[in-house]
Amino acid sequence: MIQTKSPLPESIDTLPKALLHIANRQPNRIALRRKDFGIWHDIHWSEYLEEVKQVALGLYALGVKRGDHVSIIGENKPEWLYSALGVMSTGATFVGVYTTNPPAECEYVVGHSKSAVYICEDEEQFDKALVFRSRTPDLKKLIVWDMEGLKHFDDPMLMSFDDLLALGKKTGEDHPKLFDELVSGGKGEDIGGIIYTSGTTGPPKGAMLSHEGYLWVGKQASFITRTTINDETISFLPLNHVYEQVFDMMVHLTVGHIVNFTENTDTVTTDMQDVSPTLFHAVPRIWEKYYSSIVLKMADATWFKRTCYEISLKIGSQYNTMKLSGKTPSPALQLAYWTAYFVVFRKLKKRLGFDRVRLGFSGAAPISHNILKFFQSIGIPIREGYGMTETTGITHMSDEFNFKLGTVGK
Repeated sequence: MIQTKSPLPESIDTLPKALLHIANRQPNRIALRRKDFGIWHDIHWSEYLEEVKQVALGLYALGVKRGDHVSIIGENKPEWLYSALGVMSTGATFVGVYTTNPPAECEYVVGHSKSAVYICEDEEQFDKALVFRSRTPDLKKLIVWDMEGLKHFDDPMLMSFDDLLALGKKTGEDHPKLFDELVSGGKGEDIGGIIYTSGTTGPPKGAMLSHEGYLWVGKQASFITRTTINDETISFLPLNHVYEQVFDMMVHLTVGHIVNFTENTDTVTTDMQDVSPTLFHAVPRIWEKYYSSIVLKMADATWFKRTCYEISLKIGSQYNTMKLSGKTPSPALQLAYWTAYFVVFRKLKKRLGFDRVRLGFSGAAPISHNILKFFQSIGIPIREGYGMTETTGITHMSDEFNFKLGTVGK
């Protein structure tokens, strides 16, 4: 077992306590960024905490209590984290649901988890609940972030997210110490989240993940990746998947780096160019798409550009083969590589939005060795990791320097 010194005090044993600690330590630092209609908006840690507090107290006022379950279904947005942290602050457990799930699959997760509240993004996800709510008797409230199309829909179970926040704000004014009391009552062994994952047989199983597990993985992952508060990541993989939660919740609430939310799944490429994160995590299919786009662009390039690229790639491959084998490249090869990097790779990385990426990650499925070699050659080291939902994500990963191709690390 890797032993590290946690950046969090030992007394902090739940994610809401970690949020409180970071927000009080650096209230005016940027915690999150969201993009709406092409414009990026900063969200500071003090604002982040206030949103979570209002969600928690609003849910408490609705009757959500310790041990209850609340389902969350929506794309990657700050509201997803506000909802999850708000749920956990009350002592309840959040249950993530895929936005692509049809009503029957949503019904299974909501019904099996006995969720008392269903927090969703918009009318599309709300409509799914209308299909099954008569068959999920534990469900008492349907809360919607974006009320577009539902403003004139009258239903006793429907509540807007804004109204939930208003209820939470009023509850906080009436009971100033309530939020701190709720958070302080949490314990490390409490179940923070449940992720439904398909097993080898039968319907999906709910993996119950504790706060101490979330924080342990956050601590170890931040140590291996050397993540600091000055790092930035970009959020676009499904947030109810444990892989995205590693960076958006576990490491984020351990270190306090910036999480940037893409506008939608179609804008990831342009959002990458805007943000240029320092850490980038993706599944093999995403890395393969980036590789293919480079190959196609170079095939259409002029003879001169294509020749420079091909020569630089050979130099990069030789240089990084020696580096990864623990050998020191000759002065001539080092000079050739830095020339290739300055002339070709630096511009290529900037065009992709990778100019600040110091480390990339690939997980959730095996990745081709050729893809790893290619990105390593152009100056983007990718480290392949392995983990399971049941283990709260990563169990094996290499750091930037100790890496052996074809393995998933220690």
